[in-house]
Amino acid sequence: MDSLKVYIVDTHDESFTENREALSRMLSPYRRAKLERFASPGAEAAASRRANNYDLCLAAGLVTDIGLRAYGLNERDMKYGTAAGGKPIFLNHPEIRFNISHAGHYAVAAFSDEYEPGIDIEDCRRISNRIIFGIFGEEERRLIMEAPDEATRMQMFGRIWTVREAFVKSTGLGLATPRDAYGTVMKDGRLAITQRVCEGEFGTRELSPIGDYCISVVAGKNINFERQARG
Repeated sequence: MDSLKVYIVDTHDESFTENREALSRMLSPYRRAKLERFASPGAEAAASRRANNYDLCLAAGLVTDIGLRAYGLNERDMKYGTAAGGKPIFLNHPEIRFNISHAGHYAVAAFSDEYEPGIDIEDCRRISNRIIFGIFGEEERRLIMEAPDEATRMQMFGRIWTVREAFVKSTGLGLATPRDAYGTVMKDGRLAITQRVCEGEFGTRELSPIGDYCISVVAGKNINFERQARG
């Protein structure tokens, strides 16, 4: 996956917190319209949530802009649309494949002109038995339950969950993907995708955790799915 690049923006970084307004002016009408939704006043608790959502939305635009610089482009000039299944695309540059995720105070993006990337970031300090026993397969449950301690179990849960999420984002099928049609297995100490969702080749990359956050990327190649653009 050498032609796939990953970028990260931290909303707690001083250069971000001190330049919100200037950063927002750098972005596309599409992104600024999304930011406006989180800018209205309200009750204190709701306002706090909106402020966090505003920062993550701004960071998503900024991390997209950073990724596009490698192509000599800017986010402000992008026209957004979706492919079949809801996968975001650039209508004016469909040759650039990208995907974005955010959690906590991080926004991450994966870019490629060769692969269909999917990326996911999650807080690894949480674990859900509903997901473990209702969604994960037998091998995934075994990997979690055989972990030596609670911290390792939570990390394994986060690793599996981010790889699974990155896979469905790579395919573009999203929530329409049958949960029992794909999963993860451990191969040589690394998680890999096993699936019967669609034709194609999928590579998995787990990035080094950032604090308590797990990040995984799945890159698909020769995927047989519709790329019809919708603005």
